[in-house]
Amino acid sequence: MTKEKTYFRPDDLKTALALLQRPDMHAVPLAGGSWLVPRLRTDVDLPGSLAAEVDAVVDLADVGLNTVRLEGSPGNGWLHLGATTPLTDLVDGEACQTIAGGLLAEAARREGAVNLRNVATVAGSVLAAESSSELLLALLVLAADAIVVDGDGDERTVPLADLLADPPALLSQIVV
Repeated sequence: MTKEKTYFRPDDLKTALALLQRPDMHAVPLAGGSWLVPRLRTDVDLPGSLAAEVDAVVDLADVGLNTVRLEGSPGNGWLHLGATTPLTDLVDGEACQTIAGGLLAEAARREGAVNLRNVATVAGSVLAAESSSELLLALLVLAADAIVVDGDGDERTVPLADLLADPPALLSQIVV
């Protein structure tokens, strides 16, 4: 059973940020939900439960963060992984299969079964910061950067390792 939450599904990043920053409610971003949804339930006892403190969920499915884009060429460019990109896209994506001998694709494959990879996202896997995450480890080894968006909509780039110590208002991309 789940405590009733207010659900928002904005179609642009500016609106999503405004909802996440509202002072009258505690809102959390939703990408795939594989980590978040179980923690919103009241009938499941999980470490890190958010059921009592969260008032609203902001679904990021329509804000344009579901991308895998290679800038330049493999070995001489940057791979941009959108925050809401499902892990399946990393496993199947040609660009991910070429980076570091396929390290990203293989690490994403090892995150879980195909059903989980179809739902789990890049941002969820990173921000959950699970010690068993091979994808997070691969991104750290590759010295990935994170592009974060603050409450005013300003973007900044931070090393992924620094992001884990101080999670942002919103993670928009990982760049390898």
